[in-house]
Amino acid sequence: MQTPTPELVEETKRRAEAGEVIAQCNLGIFYFFGQGVRRDVVESTKWYRLAAEQGDAQAQYNLGIAFDRGHGVAPDSSVAFRWFLAAAEGGHAGAQYNVAICYGQGNGVGMDWIEAFRWIILSDQGGYPRAREIRNMVTQQMTAQQIQEAERRAKTFSPRSSAQS
Repeated sequence: MQTPTPELVEETKRRAEAGEVIAQCNLGIFYFFGQGVRRDVVESTKWYRLAAEQGDAQAQYNLGIAFDRGHGVAPDSSVAFRWFLAAAEGGHAGAQYNVAICYGQGNGVGMDWIEAFRWIILSDQGGYPRAREIRNMVTQQMTAQQIQEAERRAKTFSPRSSAQS
């Protein structure tokens, strides 16, 4: 991504302060990467949270990453999982991948191979690059019945509408 112009940053700030969801998420990205502004992960997380609370799947995913890695907030795997799950339910393939990993490792949520496989199927269908590799590894930990149940759950998935839609 090119560094935004000062005019774009100011316009994005104005729209974000007015409550525009996409602008809030974009402003969070600007602050996280220091694009057109001084890098500030605390400020970044503030803007992600505002957009995430309005249902923006990308902001929810970014906030999950912040809590997972401690960017601007204290690390908290349970909170990270909740934000990843919200984004995953919105159809975000990267978040679906992270939800699968959380279930597979019991990170922030109880270990559950069926749910792990369900979410990795969805992430793979969404085109997330690493999902196929993990999908094959997860099946080695499961019975045929568990795989069938996960596939059944994946087939019934319907993403909720996102604020960015």
